[in-house]
Amino acid sequence: MPVSCSRLRMPRRRRIAWPMRLGRAVAGAACLVAGCVSLAAAQILPSAHLADVTVDWSTFHRYADESDNYHLTWSADDRLYGAYGDGWGFVPTDISKRSIGVSRITGTWPQLDGRDVWEGGSQGGACCWASWNGKSWGMVAVGTELHMWFTIGRPRALGFTEARLASSSDGGRSWRKADWAFGPADGVLMPTFMQLGRGYTAHGLPPGIVDYAYSYYTRYVAHPGEYQTPGLVMLMRAPKDRLDERATYQFYAGTTPEGAPIWTADPRASGPVLQRPYLLDVAPSVAWNPYLGRFLMVMAHLPDGDPSGRGVAFYDAPTPWGPWTVIRTYDRFAEGTVFFYQLPTKWMAADGSAVLAFSGTDATREWDALNTVRVRFVTQNPIP
Repeated sequence: MPVSCSRLRMPRRRRIAWPMRLGRAVAGAACLVAGCVSLAAAQILPSAHLADVTVDWSTFHRYADESDNYHLTWSADDRLYGAYGDGWGFVPTDISKRSIGVSRITGTWPQLDGRDVWEGGSQGGACCWASWNGKSWGMVAVGTELHMWFTIGRPRALGFTEARLASSSDGGRSWRKADWAFGPADGVLMPTFMQLGRGYTAHGLPPGIVDYAYSYYTRYVAHPGEYQTPGLVMLMRAPKDRLDERATYQFYAGTTPEGAPIWTADPRASGPVLQRPYLLDVAPSVAWNPYLGRFLMVMAHLPDGDPSGRGVAFYDAPTPWGPWTVIRTYDRFAEGTVFFYQLPTKWMAADGSAVLAFSGTDATREWDALNTVRVRFVTQNPIP
């Protein structure tokens, strides 16, 4: 059984400096766009509304053994869809592992029924340049239309090469790629999609949020390497009904003196919504929790001064761009290495509970699977 979580760590109240060249380039360019106040908080403050996140390991369940990632999205057909990597999906077969595939999930957690609806290329087949040899770290359902970010190649480091949108109009059974992609010059590394409710709906949120699909990514700083320093969480968006049009994408570039977000068409003029000394190349997952009235971010946690450490961190914010505050960080989360976390919106409840899904690599424990465990968010102050 996974081992312990560390005690609550309060954020250090100090500035985290970017390397001078990157900091001046990004901050200077972004502040030319409508005169922003700041790109991200110099310090990550404790959440004023959520006091803790507890993990109940007695609820642990595993599915789709040998298949990782599985960023899940809640479609208008009430099913969950997600892309797995380096595996067979829910039903192992006598074929070689697939580099990527898509599963459809029904049932009420933890009693789930998974059906594999599409398979990409063989794991490692033709090395890296086969049509569907790669992985996805983010999928979103807009109505019943599915979109995922596809990163090419194996080994994983080739995810630095490009991030390309792929879309499906038939429940994930076939996919079409966009004729454009984000590359290293754009600084976009392994993006994920923000999740709202069923079919990308959310009552009570303004049109300025629900009319757009948001993607988070780790800022590309250096390659090779499984973590980036400085660790910059970036944000882009596009109208949810025009995701396949590159010209519609906007990048977060700070806020006005009144706190309104500034958007730019140039990814090089963007700035972070959150920064840490180190971040894994895998981006955080963000989901709207209507019961808590907060956007929740979860990602791998690399302790200050020790990028080899692997834990998990939870943050909250009133909007997709922040300001982000820390709820809790665990310096250790499970035996071995876990790199990808998410909070599927279908499995959130009014009592503050949710299901944390995660995957990782071989170590003292095999985490290449869709692993799930119940967590609970503890409130401390009313949320406006």
